[in-house]
Amino acid sequence: MDSIFNKSNFGSCITEHNDIEIYIKDINNSSCEISSKIDFDVVIENKKGEKISFLKIDKCVYQDGDGQGRKCDLSINNSEKVYFIEIKSIKKENLQKALKTNDRKDDALDQLIQTINKFKNRFPTISLRNVNAVIALKPNINIYSQPIQTAEQVRINQLLTSCGTPNLYLGNKIII
Repeated sequence: MDSIFNKSNFGSCITEHNDIEIYIKDINNSSCEISSKIDFDVVIENKKGEKISFLKIDKCVYQDGDGQGRKCDLSINNSEKVYFIEIKSIKKENLQKALKTNDRKDDALDQLIQTINKFKNRFPTISLRNVNAVIALKPNINIYSQPIQTAEQVRINQLLTSCGTPNLYLGNKIII
């Protein structure tokens, strides 16, 4: 993954980190940023403390109105795997409903599919079995990312058919 996710391909949109926990916040009308344990939307648990690349996709790699279509918020990768992440806002009191309803997840899936396809076209050597799509629902309640349930097989099939990877997760805590 290092041959794709590096400064020569993405300039200031990509940074490297080796913290045990990496907190990320989706800033309204701006790109995602590394944040703190107090105010975050996604947390990456980097148990081995290995090098992790954080790529700001929305409003950095791709800008609004650039004609590139929809895109997800960010990606995180180590030397073996990449996680494309789309963060969707929900109200805390609506969390259980949001986990069961489809509209926010369908919208997130569409953004993830379009982004993964852009990266496939730009970097044809990317191994799709190591590509993961994550739908993260904020607020900052730790929900371990887990594979989408079998009941949502339609979404997995859509991801597989549209971009060649079946690895779809829901949650905002990712263990690398």
